[in-house]
Amino acid sequence: MWHEARRQEKILRSTMIDQSKRAERKRRFFENVRKDPEQFMQIHGRKAQIHTDLSIVRAAEDSNILRPWQGDPKITIDRFDVRSHLSKMDLLDQDDTFPSKKKQEDGCIDEKEQIVTEFERYRVLIINDYKKVTEKQYLRRIADREFCFAEKEHAKKIEAEKKKKSAEKKSKIGFSYDDSEVVKGGKEEFEKDDQSDGEEDIDEMQDLDVDLDTAHLNPETQRVVNKSGEEFGVKRGIFCALLRADQQALKDAAELKKIDRQKSQLSVRFFYM
Repeated sequence: MWHEARRQEKILRSTMIDQSKRAERKRRFFENVRKDPEQFMQIHGRKAQIHTDLSIVRAAEDSNILRPWQGDPKITIDRFDVRSHLSKMDLLDQDDTFPSKKKQEDGCIDEKEQIVTEFERYRVLIINDYKKVTEKQYLRRIADREFCFAEKEHAKKIEAEKKKKSAEKKSKIGFSYDDSEVVKGGKEEFEKDDQSDGEEDIDEMQDLDVDLDTAHLNPETQRVVNKSGEEFGVKRGIFCALLRADQQALKDAAELKKIDRQKSQLSVRFFYM
């Protein structure tokens, strides 16, 4: 009986260790896939007829209802439209391509914060412009990345159901106590979880964020990248410097996470010793 209890204790301990490792892999996986929901936001629209009644349509187009839009007097909007109550609007440039630079008013906007904001806002667009990645290609990549997890989750559920059914068919371990009935058992195989499953999922993930290694850029290439940043409103000559600082911050954060994982593994080892 003592040997049987000892063997069951070892099996239970190995199961607990596997569960802790599985939880750690799951935590790392969700840390890598966790993104801002705004990155996956899609807006679709089409023209539609609001009113089917002709009299209502004529009433809606009455001069008492429609007012000229302050952004463009040639365009009329409903008098209840919120845009008619805006006192100030930031218009686009003449080419209607990129927003014009906003002037700082009364020192309310910190210059450093404004520079970092413009960098974070247009970083992906600037790098894609340098790498000659079109908007259509990047949107296709976003769509593929967004809907690929649904198929993977469905496949995982099917695989889990198969494992559950096969586990139910396995025999139990025989044991007996002095005051209990004897349970007949047979051979049972204890299979270890494949530790590489979660890591493979992480390796297969394609990060939507783009990056540019500044360590391999020569001065001429940096000048081209900085010039592309100027077209998007980033201050002249500082895009590569900001990109280098951002990459260093990511490396420091990765080092801290690595240290935390090592500490957690050590704590688990001391717990089971």
